Amino acid sequence: MTDRESSQHGPTAGGHDEWPVWLCETVETVHAAVDDATTAPALGTTLPARLTATTPVEFAWIATVDEPAVRVRSAPAELPARLEATPEETLTARAESTGEVQRVVENPPTDVRLVAEHTGNDPGDIGAFVAVPLCSVDSCYGALHLWTPEWTGDPGPLASLGRTVGRRLRSFERAAQLTRERERLESLRTLVSHDLGNPVNIASGRVQLARTDEDTSHLDSVDSALEEIDALMERGVRLVEVGQQPVERERLSLAELARDSWSDVGQERGELVTTDAIFDGERERVRMLLNELVRNAFAHSDGEVTVEIGPLTDAQGFYVADDGPGIPSDEREYVIDTGYTTDADRDGIGLSIVTEIAGAHGWDVSLEPREPSGTRVEIIISRW
Repeated sequence: MTDRESSQHGPTAGGHDEWPVWLCETVETVHAAVDDATTAPALGTTLPARLTATTPVEFAWIATVDEPAVRVRSAPAELPARLEATPEETLTARAESTGEVQRVVENPPTDVRLVAEHTGNDPGDIGAFVAVPLCSVDSCYGALHLWTPEWTGDPGPLASLGRTVGRRLRSFERAAQLTRERERLESLRTLVSHDLGNPVNIASGRVQLARTDEDTSHLDSVDSALEEIDALMERGVRLVEVGQQPVERERLSLAELARDSWSDVGQERGELVTTDAIFDGERERVRMLLNELVRNAFAHSDGEVTVEIGPLTDAQGFYVADDGPGIPSDEREYVIDTGYTTDADRDGIGLSIVTEIAGAHGWDVSLEPREPSGTRVEIIISRW
């Protein structure tokens, strides 16, 4: 008998004589993971790996319903991001819709069978397939799948574990929302105190000159300043809206969106190079994100600019790169901060809009240098 088999059938632990060892060890491992985690991605991505590596659970993974399929949020093995299965026919959907622990011994549903195929497991060799909903009072973050030894006991301990993880994920989500709110308010403060100050001063000065020498040509500058103020206010409103509205995801083509963005920005002094990738996001907001990054590439260059848009090779996501002058190394670490701009004549709202749109999707933004020159902005699509 192997150590793993022994741990499945030996004495119980943790002070619960009626619990099998695998359940005791699962409870201990989950609580340790919750205590150790400092972010939702850290908890979500490490929990299945810890359970698979340190307990008698054969395999653990987390998934959520993402119409019209099931999205794998994390697993200790390489799995596709999406399982092409009708959600109603999956164990994931049963757990999420009922809020109750689901257990299947025979004839596993589609999502379980697909994962078994990808991992090279024979479903007939697994004792039980269990799906634990990870829910708090008002939110559900998917289902934790556990392939356990044969078991017909009380699912109550697992239901309690699911609520513990769900509450922890909810607390991380709330903290991230508060951080984005603070950043959004700081962006608006910058807009009012700095970006609007220049056109307001221009308009005020020109009005005074018009009153003094009765030269109405000064009013042209006033009109221009008022148009700039109007544009800035529109961008300020957009900044608030893009981060607050719920995200409605659909399957998107990166190359198609890149071409649409190129058409929106309307540049004639550059070249667009694209490589396609398929991902989930909200079409209009992702297009707006690309617009801001493409526009930013041209804003800092007077000559021809080549813009590359393609998928990341070492993570799920995409990048927008240009061969312009780039960002000074001493400014790179805070370039995506609120209100940042390297141009006195350009507002700093654009990159804030990028981070807001990414944040609303649950994505991360990073800035990397492009060799031999230029800037590369990476959008990392976290599964959390």
